[in-house]
Amino acid sequence: MIDFRYHLVSLISVFLALAVGIALGAGPLKETIGDTLTGQVSQLREEKDALRAELDAAQADVANNERYLDEVAGSLLGGALEDRRIAFVLLDDVPDGELADLEASFVEAGASVPTRVSLTERWTAEEDQVFRSALAARLVEYLEPAVDLSAGSEEILAAALAQSIAAKDPANPTARSANAEILGELLTAEDGALVEAELTDGGPVDAVVVISRPDVPAPVDPDATAASTPDLEAEARALEARLRAQAAVALAAQQRSEGAILVADEYVDGDLVTFVRESDQLSERLSTVTRYTTMSGRLSTVLGLGSRIALRVGHYGFDPGADAAAAPRVTLPPVDRTPVFVPEVPEVPEGEEESDDGEETDPDADADQASGDEQSDEGE
Repeated sequence: MIDFRYHLVSLISVFLALAVGIALGAGPLKETIGDTLTGQVSQLREEKDALRAELDAAQADVANNERYLDEVAGSLLGGALEDRRIAFVLLDDVPDGELADLEASFVEAGASVPTRVSLTERWTAEEDQVFRSALAARLVEYLEPAVDLSAGSEEILAAALAQSIAAKDPANPTARSANAEILGELLTAEDGALVEAELTDGGPVDAVVVISRPDVPAPVDPDATAASTPDLEAEARALEARLRAQAAVALAAQQRSEGAILVADEYVDGDLVTFVRESDQLSERLSTVTRYTTMSGRLSTVLGLGSRIALRVGHYGFDPGADAAAAPRVTLPPVDRTPVFVPEVPEVPEGEEESDDGEETDPDADADQASGDEQSDEGE
């Protein structure tokens, strides 16, 4: 049993140790400790200054490289997409300034950007799945070429969106087809808009840039409890469904226009570019670019779209999955907007029938011919 004497001895030992420490710190060890701490502080300050100098130099190099690319962009881009009409399809919220810079690069290449389309939250919201399925069943009858209803609502909606902005009227290629206009009206209907569209002149586009700029997801807590696991699994399933629906948009844009390219601001694990590059099926059909907000990224976006129009697939940037740092420039043929002659089918007048070989016959003429044949027989 611990008694009072034990407590007293313990307290005396503590005070003695404290006194010895104070005496040593104020005496023989004072200079040593002070010098050591001063040296450590000086070393840390020097390392900080060195790191700051390295950072400033790196930022200066980046700024110089961007300025150089900006000055040579005209010679690299000039005429690369001459007379092409481009649409921006925004999968996420994108600042207007970034879109303006990207559009300026396309203008330098001789193209125009008359169409911007933004997907609303209803495009991928889980609670709107029934609505999307019902709308897809209504849209499928206007798709050209046709898509079977069994393809799924994501594919049908994506095909409808691509056709609504890119399908041309054969008789007037500067105008959208009648079905394209109908699809656009249904997708932007106020009672359940899946997209918000800005059409400068209402005409069809030749190629599409699909822009992804998702919010960077928060890191997963490694110490998450077992009770939270079902929520994480549900979030993973929802993310995969969202990525599949967005990938369908990029794929439909590629299939129903001259070409499409998918671009992202940053390379983030779990984003759409990662999803496409890690899929053998998608990576062989879709081109991608990362960091389109930089001058190098904008150059690769413009030139990469030209390469895709020329049937070349590439993944450009400095991130995992890229097969080249920069997209090559290709020479494209001029845009052909010659109207396609569609012959009119003549109406068959009443009383006329079609013969077995498809030629029209007149019953009265046949009767006269028969009468003439009889008279000829009698004369013989």
